[in-house]
Amino acid sequence: MIMEVNVEKATSELEQYTMGRVEESKEKKVLNVVTSHNTLGKTGYPAGLWLSELTHPYFELADNGIEVDIASPKGGKAPIDPFSDPRSPKSINKDDPVNIRFLNSPDSLEKINNTKHLSAINSEDYDAILFSGGSGAVFDFPDNIDVQNAVRSIWESGKLVSTVCAGGSALLNVKLSNGKNLLEGMIVTGFGNEERKMAHQMVGIEYLPFTLENEMSKRGATFKQTPNEPFVVVSGGGRLITGQQDLSGSALGRKLVEILSMRGEGTAKT
Repeated sequence: MIMEVNVEKATSELEQYTMGRVEESKEKKVLNVVTSHNTLGKTGYPAGLWLSELTHPYFELADNGIEVDIASPKGGKAPIDPFSDPRSPKSINKDDPVNIRFLNSPDSLEKINNTKHLSAINSEDYDAILFSGGSGAVFDFPDNIDVQNAVRSIWESGKLVSTVCAGGSALLNVKLSNGKNLLEGMIVTGFGNEERKMAHQMVGIEYLPFTLENEMSKRGATFKQTPNEPFVVVSGGGRLITGQQDLSGSALGRKLVEILSMRGEGTAKT
C-alpha cells in the first residue's frame, strides 16, 4: 500500500512542533528589582536594600533552574542597608548563610554591583517581577514611572507580580489600563505598622515617610499579617504574591517556584 504524503504540510507541521518545543524549553526568568535609594530621607543615615529580601528568594529561584536578573531604578551598584549586610559592623544578620553565599558568589555579586537600569528592561523577557524591600524602597519605588510601567506591563501580560516587605511600596501607585489601582480588591501583606515601629526603634528616629499597611488599605487592599514568622499571601487569581517581612523571603521564593511551575515553562507561556 502506497501512502501519499503532503510534504509541504508535513514540513510545516514539523516546523511548528519544533518551534513549540523550543519555546517550551526556554528557561523561566524573573526580574528582581531593588532600591537605588541610599539615605533615610533627610536624616543622613544610610539606607538601601535589606539584603535577605533579595538573597533568600534569589536562591530559591536560582536553585530551581529559574534565571534571575537584578534591576534598580537607577541601575548600577545597589545600596545595601548596613543593618542587613554581614560585612558591616552594624549588621544584625552577620551569620545569615544565604547572605554570605550570595556575597561570596562572583556571579551574584556582579549582579548587585551592576544592576540593570529598569527603564531599559523589556518586560516581555520575564515570567515574573519581584520587588525586594529595604528602607530605601519606600523612597524610590512608589512614584517611579519605570516601576509603575514594569508592574503594569507584567500584570497586564498575565504574568506574576510579587513583593516582599517594603517592596510592596512598588504597588501603591500602579494604575492599570482600565483606570483602576492594581491593589483595589486584592489581599496583601508587607511591611506592617509593627515592623515600622521596630525599624524606627532600631535607628532611634522616625524616618519613614508613610506606613505601607495604611497606604495599601487606602487603595482598596485587605492587609493581612502575622507576628514574627514567615507569611506569604497569594491573591489576584494566583498572580499577586506578597511576603510580609525579611523572614518571608524564602517562603515567597518557594511560592513563586511553585506557581511558575504550574503555569508551564518559559516566557512564551503567559
